Amino acid sequence: MKIWFYRFTAVHFCLTALSGMVLYFRPQDGSEGWYSERTKDWLVGLHNGELWSDLLFGNGLLSGLAIGLVLSTTLILFSVRSLRSRRRKGPGQGNG
Repeated sequence: MKIWFYRFTAVHFCLTALSGMVLYFRPQDGSEGWYSERTKDWLVGLHNGELWSDLLFGNGLLSGLAIGLVLSTTLILFSVRSLRSRRRKGPGQGNG
């Protein structure tokens, strides 16, 4: 698989993790957070993929499609690569 796909996926996971950490300090019902409600909406869009799907497909509501494709493709590739590596080494020669 091309290295650009793994880099894209790594950037996606980093942005999701960072936006999720910042969202812990969001404004909630009746209490103030560290940032405005508009910033919270932007961070939520970044975290759940609405911004990505809006850029790719022109519709923020299709975020499940974009995230599902990236996650499923990456997980399948990592799993297949791991199983192939284990098969080549043999059952008694693990990774450590």
